[in-house]
Amino acid sequence: MMSRLARLGGGTALVLAACGAQAAPAYTPVSSVPVDVGQTGMTLARDDAGMLYGVSNTSISNPFGTVYRVGADGGVTVLHAFTGFDGAGPNTPLARGADGWFYGATFGGGSGGRGVIFKVSSAGEFALVHTFSLDADRGLGAPRAQLVADGAGGWYGVGEIGEDRTNVLFQLCADGSVTLLDSFVGPKLGKNVLDLVRTADDTLVGTTALGPQGNFDGSLFSYRPGGRLHTVRAFDGTAEGGSPGGALAVGRDGAVYGTLSTRAAGFGSVWRLGRGGAFSVIHAFGPNDRLGAVPGGLTTNAAGYLYGSTAGGGKYGGGTVYSMSIAGKGHLLHDFVSFFTDFDTCKSDGCFPAGAPEWLPDGTLWGTTQQGGDSNFGVFYRIVPKP
Repeated sequence: MMSRLARLGGGTALVLAACGAQAAPAYTPVSSVPVDVGQTGMTLARDDAGMLYGVSNTSISNPFGTVYRVGADGGVTVLHAFTGFDGAGPNTPLARGADGWFYGATFGGGSGGRGVIFKVSSAGEFALVHTFSLDADRGLGAPRAQLVADGAGGWYGVGEIGEDRTNVLFQLCADGSVTLLDSFVGPKLGKNVLDLVRTADDTLVGTTALGPQGNFDGSLFSYRPGGRLHTVRAFDGTAEGGSPGGALAVGRDGAVYGTLSTRAAGFGSVWRLGRGGAFSVIHAFGPNDRLGAVPGGLTTNAAGYLYGSTAGGGKYGGGTVYSMSIAGKGHLLHDFVSFFTDFDTCKSDGCFPAGAPEWLPDGTLWGTTQQGGDSNFGVFYRIVPKP
């Protein structure tokens, strides 16, 4: 495989690092996303052994979606292919439960046609946890946003009710019963929930695609058990940014971090919601930002740093993977080459990363891209950060 320098420069170049200079993080496209998985675009979950788990909502050979596992060597195993009767269209990242199983949801399918909550073990055992239907749970169904453990063996989630598809926050209790907690109704609440996390003080924090006024800037909301949904902030697309950009992360400091994929200048931002409720933008992506543009979801490591990817921008236009301190100081980990710049490099290395990268116990960072690989469904990549 030719180097990116050789391809883009039209020749061969020898790059020498100065004495004492930091070595660049090592990037490896480990394997291609196979045809029976299809384009993923979602954050991966992991187990203690370093295996990664994900879902795809459709593929050429599995139109109802799959649950799959990625090994340390990049080998991909389809653990479950949905049939429609047991769910269709898994549309949220998997969440690992205290029992070691991975929990997820499908937007449709199931015996009631309104979606399901399922679980899968690392060995590939599959089980339905709950099936939604119009005749049960007051018509709740079509779950969306990643499930969040409630700390008592159950899960929080968001579904839809009625012809207007009103979003409803619900709790699936450990005994299998479903409780409807509150609905996103009224002029002070946003619509179309995107993501949900739970903080150390048992507060749920999430984002919506639409703001309270119905615009596409989105909003940030919170919920305390026994209370009501509350809009923390209606995002201002002309200033801090709009269109929340994927997975939220709870930092080591207890704050919630997220991204906005657009801004007045169109490049996005990273924001922080402190434990006391103070909101601030810690990084605004500029027109020539080396960290890229249009950020997606975030993850954190034990040291408290944030890690994310951008869907575009960077030196070669194919997006980036970056790290960031909670003060907003960023560090580039990898520049992807857009297929518009060099198709062969995009195909071999992958381009346009998707979802938040995931840390493994061996200290490597893994993720997926939306394009590239043998079938152009993307690649699974590994980054070894350097000190």
